[in-house]
Amino acid sequence: MLSLLVFLNVLWAGCLSRPPLSKENFLISARAADVTAKPGQPRMDDILNLGAVTVAPEFEGRSLVYRISETGYEFDAYAEFLIPPDRMIGGATRTWLRSAGLFREIAEPNSRIYATRAAELHVTEMYGDFRKTDDAAAVFTMRFVLLAKATANTEPGVALSKNYSRRVRLKERTAAAVVNGLQQAFREALTELAADLNKL
Repeated sequence: MLSLLVFLNVLWAGCLSRPPLSKENFLISARAADVTAKPGQPRMDDILNLGAVTVAPEFEGRSLVYRISETGYEFDAYAEFLIPPDRMIGGATRTWLRSAGLFREIAEPNSRIYATRAAELHVTEMYGDFRKTDDAAAVFTMRFVLLAKATANTEPGVALSKNYSRRVRLKERTAAAVVNGLQQAFREALTELAADLNKL
């Protein structure tokens, strides 16, 4: 048993700073948006349905993911999100968009409210980057697709389709620092998204 503890401590020492065998749980959230509709113009008179958010398979688990080389990744067995990332990011995005005031309402995935527009969100990157000892960072990338309104004679097209990517440098190599960096990156991506929606 002692040899196992020593092995685990050595394993984590090169990548992350943490109390030995200490389990941590985290949640990424989004503050109320400070972006509103264009001055002098009404907000979009639409109910937006942001369906179930998808996350790339390598990042869809609750455990934090660290990139340790160009092709190497590892899961953190002692640090995880409180809920699965798809539900966490989806809920936070809906709350944030609702507070931004760009749509009349944001419908939940299983809501019976009739939505007049639909959007999709796919997270492609969400990890701590530890490839360089002096340049640790949190990396977050998402793709947002907003469908245009359908008319009587046409199917809904695409009004907006864009990747939002951020890399936030970390001051320390801890699980908490990675989550704080991911949260900052996520909020910055949402701010850019709101600015784009405000132009439509």
